[in-house]
Amino acid sequence: MVTSLYSNKLTKLVFVFSLLILNSCLDDPISNQIEDNYLSSIIVLDGTYITCSNEGNIYRSDNAVDWEIIPTTNSNLLLSLDGTGDIAVCSGENGTILVSTDKGSSWEAKATGVSGFLKNVNVINDSTYIASGESGIVIISADYGETWGQLETGFTSTINDMNVLNGYAYLGLRSADEPNELLYRYDIANSTLEVINFEFESVITDISVVNNSIYISDFSSCFQLSEIGNSISLDMVYSNNTEIFIIEDVVDYNGKLVLVGSLGFNFGKLVVDATGTKQEIEFEESVYFISAIVNDNKVIACGGDELELLIYDGSSSEIIKLK
Repeated sequence: MVTSLYSNKLTKLVFVFSLLILNSCLDDPISNQIEDNYLSSIIVLDGTYITCSNEGNIYRSDNAVDWEIIPTTNSNLLLSLDGTGDIAVCSGENGTILVSTDKGSSWEAKATGVSGFLKNVNVINDSTYIASGESGIVIISADYGETWGQLETGFTSTINDMNVLNGYAYLGLRSADEPNELLYRYDIANSTLEVINFEFESVITDISVVNNSIYISDFSSCFQLSEIGNSISLDMVYSNNTEIFIIEDVVDYNGKLVLVGSLGFNFGKLVVDATGTKQEIEFEESVYFISAIVNDNKVIACGGDELELLIYDGSSSEIIKLK
């Protein structure tokens, strides 16, 4: 099955323009010329919230409202968080990996042997972590981050997002090394890499795991990846080609699929119940969302441009600024 996302040249030009903005603002710390202060990722571990910033700081909270900066020796931009149990792992520029074994109370830097920016990190289990990013870098550790091996992917493009499900790491590229080949999966146990052969004409902005399913997003569209036997299909669950909605995360809120992101440059947006009523919530102030979680019956999203957090409880929204 091949899915063609956009059909005319004008639409393609609009999406390419938006991609350039996205790259300069959020995704590429090396070429970043925009002086935003943004929270790049958020997780929750048994009621403890952790978020990180492009300023290199890690913040911790017990209620998602009152936050404290956790002292670290890190001075690099931080881009991604993941965790399980008491373990949290954070990745960033210059090959940065930080590991916490106490729900974010303290952090230890781990040598990775790479110097590119690590845009994505996933915790596979307590001891096994995988990170990816600039120029197709993929590294994996099976000993709590003490040593890392690098995979030979053959990619030249940045891996824009990554997520792990059922023994596979799904990788979404910023641009194709071959025509339209943007989506891959890595078999962690067997160390094999294969292309998932669907055509995308724009960057994959997000790969999320929701209710044991993979969701793939790009500009204004979200798809569910389905596997039946040896067959893989890509089913559209949301699309809006009338505006540029950069989908950055997908979560489940009380059984409803919620898309989190921004409109064009930096106006935040949620689409609540994306497969049903498609309730759209837009934020006109200068705020955009990059990462989201659901906890305590609330959607909590983080972003910028002044270290913003959104708390949405189904009926009202509150923006909190950490800066």
